[in-house]
Amino acid sequence: MAQISIPSIKNNEIWLNFSESKKIMIRFFENAKNKVSARFGILNNEEFTFLKSLENDHMLSKSSDKNNIILIMEYPHKAQENGLAFFKYLMDKQKEFIPYYIITKDSKDLLELNKYMSNVLFYKSKEHIEKLFQASYLAHTHTPNYAAPVLTSTIERKIKSFYNIFLQHGIIGVRNLEYMYGKKTNPELINKFVVSSKREFNIVRDELHYPEGDIILTGLPRFDYLLEPFNQVKTIINKKRS
Repeated sequence: MAQISIPSIKNNEIWLNFSESKKIMIRFFENAKNKVSARFGILNNEEFTFLKSLENDHMLSKSSDKNNIILIMEYPHKAQENGLAFFKYLMDKQKEFIPYYIITKDSKDLLELNKYMSNVLFYKSKEHIEKLFQASYLAHTHTPNYAAPVLTSTIERKIKSFYNIFLQHGIIGVRNLEYMYGKKTNPELINKFVVSSKREFNIVRDELHYPEGDIILTGLPRFDYLLEPFNQVKTIINKKRS
């Protein structure tokens, strides 16, 4: 990532031709060292035109009233853990929310989603971009910014407007994660922080500085799927005994 000291260009966003079929975004911003850094993002021409049409639409650019559309993802090319387990739960066992899973078209994990393709959004597709503007909730295992096809200033505002649910991708231990997930460091990053134990609950409260109301002690979603075969056997045994 380039770093320069030219405050007059920070927060500017420039789109250039990357190839005959693609556009590249260069977006300058001020980093933690008060230097100017740059982010880059690439979109196909057709998706770029579609994105700009939505960004220019006043109604879509503004945050709308909360609805029941929830986007779910891990890394853009992954469907293996808490995101996948949470998505399957929402698809199979509830009717309150309309879930969509974001993943790259060439992901090796697509087989895991084969049953649910009507609710799969291919990363950087028109459908992904459209649902990003429509949704009100985002559940993620790493950072909400992975949900962005490219992180334009409009999309960044939209992601901050989501009700963000941090599913995590592991269990917090001795590593200091305040610089990434701390409430004081990133106050708009997470609205609900999922934890798997009372000890982890205390770490998120005391070291990452989240209010208790922002932490939910449920266990991690994928743990439920690990126990599901055992629960099925247990149910069969109980039926035979009754």
